[in-house]
Amino acid sequence: MVFFTLLIYSYTKSQDWVRTFTDGKFVDVTWVIETYDKGYLILDNENPPGYVWLIKTDINGIKLWEKRIGQGQYHIRFLNIEETADFGYVLGGGMSKYDPSDEDPIILKLNSCGEMEWCSVINTVGIYDFGTRVKPTPDGNYILVAQGSVFLPGEDVQLFKVDNNGNFLWKHTYHPDSLIWEPEPHDVRVDNDGYLISAMCYYPDPGNPSIGWERPYYIKTDTAGNILWWLVYGSGNGYHGYTWDATIKGPTGNYYSTGVHSNYCDNTALTKCMGNGQESYYHEIGRASCRERV
Repeated sequence: MVFFTLLIYSYTKSQDWVRTFTDGKFVDVTWVIETYDKGYLILDNENPPGYVWLIKTDINGIKLWEKRIGQGQYHIRFLNIEETADFGYVLGGGMSKYDPSDEDPIILKLNSCGEMEWCSVINTVGIYDFGTRVKPTPDGNYILVAQGSVFLPGEDVQLFKVDNNGNFLWKHTYHPDSLIWEPEPHDVRVDNDGYLISAMCYYPDPGNPSIGWERPYYIKTDTAGNILWWLVYGSGNGYHGYTWDATIKGPTGNYYSTGVHSNYCDNTALTKCMGNGQESYYHEIGRASCRERV
């Protein structure tokens, strides 16, 4: 009796399932997280791009609530969502409300029921930029990495910090090498000693500065946003390609990313850089096809 009771309990707690959510519009699922109650929160950007749809489910994918953000008047798009220490949520992205011809970085804080607590739009007049990742920091504040304008030299990768009420604290802009072209930040990692920005950029091979190749690009800062080191991965070992999404930190302090190795054709690859910013190895994961990507 005990065995069958536990079996039934286990089955009802977490089942295999497929859930479909629709409101009749084209929806781009951008981010999914597991929440404190073992349920899920789904971030959708709807088309037209003036609306964002949040869906909260329980552990079995049953919808608990949904929220819509935006009124369709302005372009708005969020690229990630993270749970906060108070079991609320923070979202990072871009919005065109105050700069119609360009976008501005935006951070949105919600409570545990998906209701807005505050919204911080960082108005950078005349600069086309938008937030790509927001993360909570150990001091209770928030860090946002943003794509800078490729049309303005030096406004390439931006890092913003706001306090726990959305008030602006500081901004840093990074362009450590004039040979770096069109960097695209994908992620920011929060460590105890600072932040690691993972990006993609174009950078030339040695001896041929006129042609840039796509490469992984890392910027490590301290907790005040000052650069500790930076690395264009591949400038030493000839690697062409890029990373995507999260970079993890191993127990010995080194960093690992998955992405695409594109020297010959596009193949899934793992790259490693040392904790001091030096290149290490890369490894292709199964060269079965020239179209494999992560």
